[in-house]
Amino acid sequence: VTREVCAAMAFVHQQQGVKQSMEAINAACKHRGGVYAGYSCKVVSWDDSSRFGFGSGGGLSCFGANITDTYLTARSGLPLFTLRSDNWNEKLGRVTSAEVSLVAGLHGSAAAAAPVTLRDYLKNCGQYGDYAGLSPGVDLSSEALDMECTIRFQTTFLPVGAGAHSSLEFTTESRNYQTRDDEDPKNLLLLCTSQGVAIQQDGSGKQRLFHHAVNPHSNKVSRHWLEAERSSHQVGGAQVETAQERQDALCCGKA
Repeated sequence: VTREVCAAMAFVHQQQGVKQSMEAINAACKHRGGVYAGYSCKVVSWDDSSRFGFGSGGGLSCFGANITDTYLTARSGLPLFTLRSDNWNEKLGRVTSAEVSLVAGLHGSAAAAAPVTLRDYLKNCGQYGDYAGLSPGVDLSSEALDMECTIRFQTTFLPVGAGAHSSLEFTTESRNYQTRDDEDPKNLLLLCTSQGVAIQQDGSGKQRLFHHAVNPHSNKVSRHWLEAERSSHQVGGAQVETAQERQDALCCGKA
């Protein structure tokens, strides 16, 4: 059996595992009932600034001025999922940009990343996004628009191996239907993690959102997949890192 055949067989096995996980989670939510019954696993999420509704019932269409499909995908190409409310009947929260907290820093700087509100990040977006080609003086804040930010709560379960330090590399993919040319993007995209904010634009077709790191000497931008690693922390439990876990992360360059 060739290496390629073994890899294909493993991929199919992973696909079956993801499908079984989705079916089990959906069944558990439906069985629990109540508010839980409104949640299920989705392989695509609608992230729309504008989608037209037709008819007296307010039904959604496939048309709009700013429609984006978002996916979660493993580096191997394995499609993943998120557990969330229905695309056509979403449960959303609304807050101001001052109520959304990020961890951000100036890429290529020796200073450590620190908490900052989305409002302040947008106001100083030119400084934070200078490494990506934004003019340092760019201010993307808006007194009117920043009063309402839409928040969706969702989670996922990733097929990480059974080994002590098994991991899975993955990322988010987005496709904006109104961006047909890389030179004319519809949206600016922020990938926000505990290690900082990566900034990029929409492009034609599917776009992968990677974490960014800038070499302070060459100013070269490196793109990195997100990585989930098996740990002893429980879902919904306290995420307190032990000294040994921190040391292990430092040794691997993941702290």
